Amino acid sequence: MNQKKRAFFPGVLALVFAVLFQVQAQQPGPAVQPRPAAQPPQPAVTAVQQPSLKFAILGDTGTGGTPQYEIGQKLTAVRATFPFEFVIMLGDNMYGSQQPADFVQKFAKPYAPLLSGGVRFFAALGNHDRQSNTSYVPFNMGGERYYTYVRGTTRFFVLDSNYFDPAQRSWIEGALKAATEDWKIY
Repeated sequence: MNQKKRAFFPGVLALVFAVLFQVQAQQPGPAVQPRPAAQPPQPAVTAVQQPSLKFAILGDTGTGGTPQYEIGQKLTAVRATFPFEFVIMLGDNMYGSQQPADFVQKFAKPYAPLLSGGVRFFAALGNHDRQSNTSYVPFNMGGERYYTYVRGTTRFFVLDSNYFDPAQRSWIEGALKAATEDWKIY
C-alpha cells in the first residue's frame, strides 16, 4: 500500500466504527429497567420465649443536672414501647454531696415517672458512691455492698468492684453454685 492509502485506511475504519456505533445506539432495543432502590435490611424476627425479661441499664448518672433529667425523660418515653421492668445501676449513682436532699435531686426527681410507675432500681456501688448508700431504700441494696436478686428465671449478682475482698469472693462462689435459675448475670 502506498503512503496515501495507509493514512486513509485507519481514518475510514474509525469512521465506519463510529457510524456503526451510532446506528446501534439509535436502534430501539429492550428498555433498560432502572434497578430498584436498595431496601433497608429488615430486622430478623426472633421467637421470644415467654416470659421475656426486659430491663434498662444506667451508669455514671448521679449529677442532678439537666442531662440526668433528660435521660429520665428518655427512659420514660422508651418504656412506652419497650416496657422494661427494672433498671440496673452500674455505679457512680451519686456525684459530689450525698446528703438526703441530694438523693431527691439526683435520683428521686429525675426518675420520678419510672418510680411512680413501679419500676425498681437495683444499684451497685461505684467509686463515687458512699458505702452508706447501700441503705437508700430505692436502690434496693438491702444495706449490702454485694447482693443477689431474681427476676423471672434469671438471677442477678451485684458486686462491689471497689473492694473485692475474700469475703465477697467466697460469697459469689457459693451463690453461683447454689443458684438454680436458668440464667445468671453478674
